[in-house]
Amino acid sequence: MRLTCLRGSILSCLLGAACFGDASPQGSPPMLPPDRPATRPAAPTTLPATRPGIPSLPDVTAPEAARLRERIERRHAADRFRGFEGIRFDITVRYDDTVLIDAAIVHDPRRDRTRIEGADGTLIVFDGTRCWVSPAPAPDPAPGALPPRFHARAWTWFLTLPYKLGDPGVFLATEPRTTLPGDAGPPRLHDVLRVSFERGTGDTPDDWYRLYVDPTESTVRAADYIVTFGRGSAADAPRSQILFEDHRLIDGVPVPHRWRFLSPEEPQRIAGPRQRGHAELRAVRFIRLNEAQFQRPEGAVEAPPPG
Repeated sequence: MRLTCLRGSILSCLLGAACFGDASPQGSPPMLPPDRPATRPAAPTTLPATRPGIPSLPDVTAPEAARLRERIERRHAADRFRGFEGIRFDITVRYDDTVLIDAAIVHDPRRDRTRIEGADGTLIVFDGTRCWVSPAPAPDPAPGALPPRFHARAWTWFLTLPYKLGDPGVFLATEPRTTLPGDAGPPRLHDVLRVSFERGTGDTPDDWYRLYVDPTESTVRAADYIVTFGRGSAADAPRSQILFEDHRLIDGVPVPHRWRFLSPEEPQRIAGPRQRGHAELRAVRFIRLNEAQFQRPEGAVEAPPPG
């Protein structure tokens, strides 16, 4: 497995041009999500009518959003998922001709801990609060080098998204049904669940997600999202989209083994958003955890959070 340390223009696109300087939209890979608290069951909260960067919509009752959340959790076997100690998988993420990450990941969803082993010998451990990397990065990394903590948080966030809807500080609201941009099949309406965050939740509480839910199967098929880290406001953050495909049952839990990253704000000439990259998951399995996996590796140095 290889863990790629991104530099220069690709990272500036990942986190947004406002953070690291101008970047061409044609070269912009999908932005990654921010740090979030560990998955813990909690009652969903009604979303305020307006939030920065979110279109103003009529407020909705919490029970309406809660019912959609319950459908999602049943479809994604949330109770069964939460019964496992941890999940282990190999992942390769490619953007154009660049491999963003090729690594083996062990994740503890209960305590939000992650261990990443890269092919080049790089080891990243996130213990739920602090992130460690070994060997130590170069003392003078190139501008825009991707922080190890970002690797430790991003991929497991996408994988466990259906199980985070009850986390503390999460606001849920339904939106009118709509078609799914980038859908390969015939256009059809999907249920939509909007996710945003209470002030003080995580590093970037102004972020938001819009989940596209299959109206029949209740599968989360895609999500729009923005990342506000390094930006003045949510209004400055361009929208990205991820599609979840190739769901396979692993011990009774449906796991998407292929993700497609799209740029909804960069349409193709004919129709639909442009694909910017994709991820492939392999060797997915639920496992028993070893506490030593999340301890500071020998000789490791701390990788600080973004910002």
